Amino acid sequence: MAGGSDQVVAFMLPKLAKYVAIDLFVNKRFDSAVLRAKPLPKNVRIHYYTLVTVAELVGWSRGAKSVWHRYLRRFLGLLIRYPWLLFQAVYFFFRFRALNPSAVWVNNGGYPGGDTCRIATIAASWLGNCRVIHVVHSMAQSPKLLLKPAEWFFDRLLDKSAIFVAVSNAVAKSIVRERAIRQVPVVIFNGLEDNPPQRVESIRAKLNLLQVGCLDRNKNQALSILALGILKRQGLCSVELTLAGKEVEPGYKAELENLAEDLGVSKQVKFSGFIKNMTDSYAQCDLLVLTSFVEGLPLCIIEAMRAGRAVVATRAGGVAELIVDGKTGFLLRNYLPEELATVLQNLEKKKEILVDLGNAARLRYLAEFQLSKQVSRYANLLEVD
Repeated sequence: MAGGSDQVVAFMLPKLAKYVAIDLFVNKRFDSAVLRAKPLPKNVRIHYYTLVTVAELVGWSRGAKSVWHRYLRRFLGLLIRYPWLLFQAVYFFFRFRALNPSAVWVNNGGYPGGDTCRIATIAASWLGNCRVIHVVHSMAQSPKLLLKPAEWFFDRLLDKSAIFVAVSNAVAKSIVRERAIRQVPVVIFNGLEDNPPQRVESIRAKLNLLQVGCLDRNKNQALSILALGILKRQGLCSVELTLAGKEVEPGYKAELENLAEDLGVSKQVKFSGFIKNMTDSYAQCDLLVLTSFVEGLPLCIIEAMRAGRAVVATRAGGVAELIVDGKTGFLLRNYLPEELATVLQNLEKKKEILVDLGNAARLRYLAEFQLSKQVSRYANLLEVD
């Protein structure tokens, strides 16, 4: 598990642990700080494993200094990829069998655990008399041409091994479309425990934007900075942007800083890094911005809705299932900075609109995205309630 999927599990563990004891498997090679941020319930035990992931093999091949060595490593990686996954399946089967679980719940968040999670699901199905659900948190991607035969085989095994759960309708459709899964995935929206919002006492002089997410090209923070540059050229300098998240794509933060400098908006852009508790950040912003290319169901949007904040976002993945365009926020039609700049300009002129949008977003959160609703659906699916 990684990133957003780790957060989802961390939120749900204390709730599900009220029904049943839980054994949690975590790859020790990766950061599990999100899962361990709070003390785990007494009946939750962590089991570590140290298997190298396929994503690490891919990274190893790309890290070669010469083209020749890169191709050699890529060939070796492809040669051992599927035998290594079969070994992992046997490994997980014996570890699971020792615990004799009544249900296995696998969260596939994509990199770095995507392939390992798929294999763990298949291994769990070999136990028999065990309910297995496979949760997909991100949009499914079509396999590369060279890997299609093997991937087709593994997808067929997965299809017969578990109940697929998707965090949004968009993710569910991508699983069927890109991986030819024959079952209809169950859609369960992620949720958050309620946290009463801190109200804004008065309209602030500046429009404070918040963008949450790791710094990489998929999150596309450059689009927000380009929009600020357009506003600056139009004489509007009262819009400020805070980027909350750590850099995961080396060099991308420097690119964003240089872009802001070139556009003359560096004083309007703040890089806050990773923030453990985002409550104050949402309270201090007027508007959440999300400009990603690929998303499943962004937790940051649900967090903003819970805080009574409007959102302006691209239509990536399940984003349109969260935002009611024009009522709780605005959905961008494309990835042009001019469109985002126009939306921000209109909101800056009429900041009072943000109060109504935020209130509507809060009501939508209360109706659809509370943690209790999510836990109840998973408990029913796992047959542990």
